[in-house]
Amino acid sequence: MKIFDVISQIEQEILVSNNNYKINIDKDCTDITTMYQNIKSSSVFILKASNRSKIYAEKAISKNPILILTNMEPNSLDDIKCDIPVIYLSNYESAINKLVHLFYDKYIESLKFIAVTGTNGKTTTSHMVGKILSKLDKRVAVVGTLGVYDSKFNKINFDHTTPTTPMHIEFAEIIKYFAEKNYDYIVYEATSIALDQKRVNFIYNELAIFTNFSSEHLEYHHTLENYLEAKLKLNALSKKSIVNYDSKEYRKIAYDRYHFSNDQKNDMYYKYSIKENKLSIWINGNAYQINIALNGIHNYINLAISIIAIHKLNFDIKNILEVVKYIKPPENRFEIFKIREFEFILDFAHTPLAINESISEAIKYSSKKKKS
Repeated sequence: MKIFDVISQIEQEILVSNNNYKINIDKDCTDITTMYQNIKSSSVFILKASNRSKIYAEKAISKNPILILTNMEPNSLDDIKCDIPVIYLSNYESAINKLVHLFYDKYIESLKFIAVTGTNGKTTTSHMVGKILSKLDKRVAVVGTLGVYDSKFNKINFDHTTPTTPMHIEFAEIIKYFAEKNYDYIVYEATSIALDQKRVNFIYNELAIFTNFSSEHLEYHHTLENYLEAKLKLNALSKKSIVNYDSKEYRKIAYDRYHFSNDQKNDMYYKYSIKENKLSIWINGNAYQINIALNGIHNYINLAISIIAIHKLNFDIKNILEVVKYIKPPENRFEIFKIREFEFILDFAHTPLAINESISEAIKYSSKKKKS
């Protein structure tokens, strides 16, 4: 790759360049990075404006990259001793997504992607979808809150500076890793913040899964309307979407009846019900019973969503149900363990709705144990 190719790719985003040093457009460039720690002499460093930008710029300059791209105010690095060309950008998100395409497109295009969003259930649903597809002989990686997992559900160590959806180039490196191993799918959690920051705009998903919706992350989004709008952006990034029709906020992207509901009165193609820890699913009126022992009603709900989502990807329901009996939730999702004579429930919840549900399910579990 030449510096000419990099500059040509982001031509529309170039605001101004530091003309003190001429850019050698014929120079070879091996990679792009937003982490100054990863800079090589053949790297282009991309610096996002923040209150620590100058500190990061100084650290980057000491490693001598070929070029610095930044959305800081034009000429704001002029007071730093620097003999490296600097290009100032008008739109950081647009530029970095274009550069990810330039450097990683062949890897991105070799994989299929399933994105899971929603206020609750993203982690469990992602892992259940990944486990079912793996049992269906697909090579699947899962990316999200718990980290990055391969198709055997071994955790892989990656630089992962955000707790759920990786940043642009971090995610691209994860994609490259699994593409080179001939994987079929990556299932990932798409948070509202990541969607608002356009971290996954370089991905076109086979399927987007919308689990549920309630108030969350208002310290970032400020209003519930902004939070919802961020979630809904995933629909435009996906070939198909499967929506929880019981979350009324998502109905604006449910253009047909091929979504799911727990309300038997809704005319949805997919329906499910959970009674006494028995999961039933209806697909276009045909009923299927799933006999599997799980703890916590939310794990049954997320399993139902996972089955429905995979069926919407055109996998045969009989094959799905054959492997589902081996599926368990990820760790810390209503996980029960004993220490001496005491029994503990470990569950993860981060919204008032989810916390109330976890407590309620724990009380139900305790009552059953007492009766037995």
